Amino acid sequence: MSKVIVSIMLLVVSMSAVYAVEKERVYQIMLKYDKGAITQEDVIVTMGFPQQRKLSLPDDYRLEVVSFSDKMVYTARFSFPLEIVSEPDPSWFDEQGNQIYFPNAAEAGHILLDEAEQLVIAPYFKDGEQVNVYDKNNELALEIDISHFAECRMQGYGCEKRGVMPYAVTIASLIALLMIIMYGIRKRKH
Repeated sequence: MSKVIVSIMLLVVSMSAVYAVEKERVYQIMLKYDKGAITQEDVIVTMGFPQQRKLSLPDDYRLEVVSFSDKMVYTARFSFPLEIVSEPDPSWFDEQGNQIYFPNAAEAGHILLDEAEQLVIAPYFKDGEQVNVYDKNNELALEIDISHFAECRMQGYGCEKRGVMPYAVTIASLIALLMIIMYGIRKRKH
C-alpha cells in the first residue's frame, strides 16, 4: 500500500514540475523594419526569459499578446536599431578632454538605416491567439497569428476550456491520493 502512495505522490510532484516549467516558455518574435513597414520574419516558442520591460520612449514600438478571450495578457515596448553612432575621433578633443571640433553627422559617423531586424521575447501564454505590433504613432502595424502554439489547440480540446485541464488533473490526483491514504488508515484500524 505504501508503494502505491509513494507512486501517486511522485506522479503529483512530477506533474507540478511540468507545469512549473511552462512558466519559462517564451515566444521569440523576429520582426523586420523596412522603410517604415514592419513584417514578421519568424515566431517560435522556446525556453527562455522574457525581456525586461523598459520605460516608454517617444519612438518606441509596442507589442501586445492577446488571448482567445480577446484580453491583452502582455505588452512590451521595443525599438528597431536604426542608428549607428561611431566613436568620436580623438583629434576632436584637446589634452584636457574638452571637445574642440564639432563634426557634422556624416563626419561623426552617424548613420540612419532604412532596414533593421529586432528580436522581441515575450512570455508564453497557453491561450495566446495573436500578437499585435503598433508603430510609433500607436497604429496597428502588424497582426501575427500565434494560435497554433496555444496549448488548447495542441492538446486537441477547445480553447474555450483554457487553463481548466491542468488544474482538474492536479485536483483529481490529490483527491485520489487522499482517498488512498484514508483507505490505508481505515484498513490499519480494522
